[in-house]
Amino acid sequence: MSIQQRLITLRRERELTQQEMADTIGVHVNQIRRYEAGSTQPSLDALKKIAVAMSVTIDSLAFDEYERGPDDQLKLQFEAISHLSSNEKQVIKELLDGMIIKYQSRRWDSTRETQPTAIYTENIMEQIANLHIEKLPEGIYLATSEDIPGLIAQGRTVAETVEIARDVAKKLIEAQTERHGISRLTAVTDSFDYPLIVGA
Repeated sequence: MSIQQRLITLRRERELTQQEMADTIGVHVNQIRRYEAGSTQPSLDALKKIAVAMSVTIDSLAFDEYERGPDDQLKLQFEAISHLSSNEKQVIKELLDGMIIKYQSRRWDSTRETQPTAIYTENIMEQIANLHIEKLPEGIYLATSEDIPGLIAQGRTVAETVEIARDVAKKLIEAQTERHGISRLTAVTDSFDYPLIVGA
């Protein structure tokens, strides 16, 4: 549905004439006529005025019901999350942030792959970053890193969490190097400590 159709529907639902709607919003009636005829689109400021005056959201004027926002399944999950403690909400927010970053970096990579790029050679160097891994009450593991801001990963096992963290770290380091030209991490040397985790 177009904005013009939404405005017409909104006005009719409120049982207003074009003049009454114009008076409520604080614009000239000709402006309402132009919006409804589709000869002009309301500006962002006009949409804000309409939303405030008619007690609706700008989203409801600009988007269809399911065009934005989570699907029904996610709505139920977000509703359940709203009952959790502040700390648990913060953990979930960090997990979501990490997954969004991972998704955006994957999208960015796929966009880059479809565009022609110059061929160049560079020395591939392994780098060290410290991970903090915590087992959550739900039984999953959460990895974060002070060395790589924005790194968040979760998995069912430590090994899976580390593997996901490695993928996310690689994308974040690539983005950081592209922006700043260098990575702030320490390069792997000939000798270093590495914790070995063995399942019992």
